[in-house]
Amino acid sequence: MRSRPRFGSKIVNFFNESWQELKKVSWPSRQDVKNFTMVVLAAVIFVGLCLFVFDTVLGLFTRRLFETR
Repeated sequence: MRSRPRFGSKIVNFFNESWQELKKVSWPSRQDVKNFTMVVLAAVIFVGLCLFVFDTVLGLFTRRLFETR
């Protein structure tokens, strides 16, 4: 009969394997992170402005549509 690995050794093995995988990761440079952040901020601002314009136009349209005369 084989003995099962102890719970503590499973945890230690998990963290050792995780650390080995993290060493294989290709991390972006500081300049890459800055560039990606600027792209994300520009996209968020652009989408926000598009939603604002769309909401304003639809608001004006529905206000005139349901306006009582």
